[in-house]
Amino acid sequence: MIARQPRFIIAALCGAVSYMLMNFLMTAAPLAMRMCGHSQESSNLGLQWHVIAMYAPSFFTGRLITRFGAGRVVAVGLALIGVSSAVGLAGIDVAHFWATLILLGVGWNFGFIGASALVLECHRPEEKTKVQALNDFLVFGTMAVGSFVGRAARLAWLEFGLVGVVRAARPCCGSAGASRYGAARSIDRKGRRMTTMEIIVRAALVGIGGTIILDIYAALVQRFIGTPATNWRMVGRWIGHMPQGQFIQFNLGRAKPVPGEHALGWIFHYVIGVGYGLLLVTIWGTGWLEAPTIVPPLILALTLLVLPYFVMMPGMGMGMAGSRTPKPNVTRLKSVIGHSVFGSGMYFTAQLLETAA
Repeated sequence: MIARQPRFIIAALCGAVSYMLMNFLMTAAPLAMRMCGHSQESSNLGLQWHVIAMYAPSFFTGRLITRFGAGRVVAVGLALIGVSSAVGLAGIDVAHFWATLILLGVGWNFGFIGASALVLECHRPEEKTKVQALNDFLVFGTMAVGSFVGRAARLAWLEFGLVGVVRAARPCCGSAGASRYGAARSIDRKGRRMTTMEIIVRAALVGIGGTIILDIYAALVQRFIGTPATNWRMVGRWIGHMPQGQFIQFNLGRAKPVPGEHALGWIFHYVIGVGYGLLLVTIWGTGWLEAPTIVPPLILALTLLVLPYFVMMPGMGMGMAGSRTPKPNVTRLKSVIGHSVFGSGMYFTAQLLETAA
C-alpha cells in the first residue's frame, strides 16, 4: 500500500509538521505582541508580512524544487521554522516578532509545498485522487487536532511563562511596555533576575543533562545485560546522506560511509536533547525551571516518541515503529524506556541546576 511507503509517510509528516508549527506560532504571535506592550498596528503589520512571506515565494518555489529536489527544499523549510522559533526566543522587541513571522511564512511555504511535491513521487497518475485525499486528510486533520492542543499549550505558557516574563520585565522599563527593555526577564525563587539568554542556557543544559543520563543508562544496560546501545555511527550515516536528497535508507549498513559519521551522529544526539529542553521550557514556562516536577518532561519525552517511531526508524530502514526489526515489540519497548529515562534525567538535571543557582 502507498500509505505504508516510508517516502509517503515522511512527506505527509513533513507537511503536517510544517502546517501545525505555522499554526501554533501565527495564532499566538498577535496575542503575545499585545501582552508585551506593542500596538495593534504592529501586530497587524506583522501578520500582513507573514501572509506575504507565506505565498510570495510560491513564484519560485517550484523552480527550487526542480533544481535542488523536493527533499532539500522541505529540509530548508523546516530549518527556517526552527530559526524563526529561535529568533522569537531571543527577545520581545517588534523586530523579533516580525522576523519570526516572516521566517515562519517562508519556512511554511518551502516545507508544505516541498512535502506536497514529495507526495507526487509516491503514486501513479491513476492513483492521485485517493493519495492526495489521504494526504490532505492527514495534514489538515493533524492541524485541526494541533489547534486544540496548541490552545491548551498557549494558555499554559501565558499563565506560567509569558505573563511572568512580562511582569518581571515591566518594573525595569516602566509602563511603556516590556518591549523597550530589550530582553525578557524572569525572577527565580531567590529573587535574582534571569535574562533570556540565561533561561535558554539553562533549558539547553536540562536537555544535555537528560541526554547524558540516558547515555549512562544505555552504557550500563549494554555492560550488564548485553542489550546494545544505539549505534550513533549509523545515525550519522543516515544524516550524512540527506544533503544528496537520500532521506530513506532501506539498507543503511550497506550505504556508503560518510566522513565523520560517528561524530555527526553524536552531535545530532545532543542537539536533539537541547531541542527537547528548549521545547520543555517553551511549553511549561520558566516556572518549571524554578520549581521542576517530573510529570512535564515525562509527558514531553513520551509524546515525542512519534519522532523515532515515524521518522528515524522508517528513514533508517527499520520500518514504521521498528516493524522491520527482528523483534519489533522489543524495539518499541526500548524506545519507551529510553525516553522515560531521558525525561527523568531532564527533571533531575533541572533540580540540580536550581539547587546550584
